[in-house]
Amino acid sequence: MKKQLHTTILATLAAVALTLAACASADKKITIPEVEKELNAAYLFHQDWQEMTFEDFIVSNNVWGKKDTTNYVQYIYRQSEESEFPFGWGWYWPKEDGRVKAYPEIIYGFKPWASRSTNDALPIRVNNIGDITVAYDITSTATHDYNLSFDIWVTKEQRPTPQNITHEVMIWLDQKDLLPVGELVETVTLGGEEYDFYAGNVSQGTWQYLAFVKKTPEYKGDTKINLFFDYLVKKNYVKPEQYLASIEFGNEVVAGSARTTFQNYQVSVN
Repeated sequence: MKKQLHTTILATLAAVALTLAACASADKKITIPEVEKELNAAYLFHQDWQEMTFEDFIVSNNVWGKKDTTNYVQYIYRQSEESEFPFGWGWYWPKEDGRVKAYPEIIYGFKPWASRSTNDALPIRVNNIGDITVAYDITSTATHDYNLSFDIWVTKEQRPTPQNITHEVMIWLDQKDLLPVGELVETVTLGGEEYDFYAGNVSQGTWQYLAFVKKTPEYKGDTKINLFFDYLVKKNYVKPEQYLASIEFGNEVVAGSARTTFQNYQVSVN
């Protein structure tokens, strides 16, 4: 019995060691020269807030929550000059606290802090929304302290500004070690998929925060944004006369080291 217990303890310790080693490897600090050598990408930008523009999208190296954090690396890239895909971003953020440091993202529409829309389809009045479908094929090496999510801004007026934001609507397709702002309201089924729905308020803003957290992670498929707005209007969270300003998609990052790669990303507004 003692021998068996000893063997079990050793096996458990070995498993823990492997897990810790994997985490350490995943969180290894990266450098831009290493990334340049590994990716050999046609375009790679690593300065805060640098952007890539193509078709109806902007890819942004968004570091909105970094504050006084140093010793980090974050970049966006596009692999080829000839093709939009693959593209993506990567990061290394030290684990200092539990706050979100960044949201590297792809933007479709009129971000309230921007000067113009990336296309003619958005903003759109909520009661004029027909079918809005986002199709994606994504891989990521992220293991903890992150989410993969849509961030959608709703405003009072057709021309969005930070001052006329009414709602921030997030749809989380995956997460690890993160929880949304607010309280769990209920579990809802939209498009045949289950989501935990949260509602709260953002302390630094005047808008309401609403989040749908998918029960089953998804990296390849499509999301019908209109179904979420049908629900929000029905439940009196969002008003029909308000505007869906932009659909953004990215990783909220707290800490760790990872890369997210897009093989496909398309938005259809009908």
